[in-house]
Amino acid sequence: MSEFHGIIPPLLTPRTESGELDREGTSALVDHLVDSGVHGIFVLGSSGEVPYLTASERDQVLETALEAANGRVPILVGISEQTTGRVLDEADRLLSIGGDAAVVTTPLLRPLRCRRDRAALPHGCRTPRRSGLRLRRPCAHPFQTAP
Repeated sequence: MSEFHGIIPPLLTPRTESGELDREGTSALVDHLVDSGVHGIFVLGSSGEVPYLTASERDQVLETALEAANGRVPILVGISEQTTGRVLDEADRLLSIGGDAAVVTTPLLRPLRCRRDRAALPHGCRTPRRSGLRLRRPCAHPFQTAP
């Protein structure tokens, strides 16, 4: 696993006036950030409007960022889904395109009402075992409670 350090900013996802992805703008942002001395780029995070992107658009953003970075810095890929299965599917799909690591966003917070909710909530803790991915830091979830 790569050692990540320094400044790794989230990448915005620019769009044209007509609402299409602006691949040229994405490339320009990556170039600007890398030329400014960042140590990596984090694509498909919440700053990149990932919940509003289709799977195809997510692929295009990642492909564009990888092409623009051209190996100069690591690319971290955001995975934002609500269930373990969907996280694993999205991680497999996106990391097959490229990237140096996955950044998994936990499900949106909501009150826990039953044991089933508590058991299902920290999917990030189960993701490495099922996917073969390694965690850089152990997972701890503030809402985990003893049975």
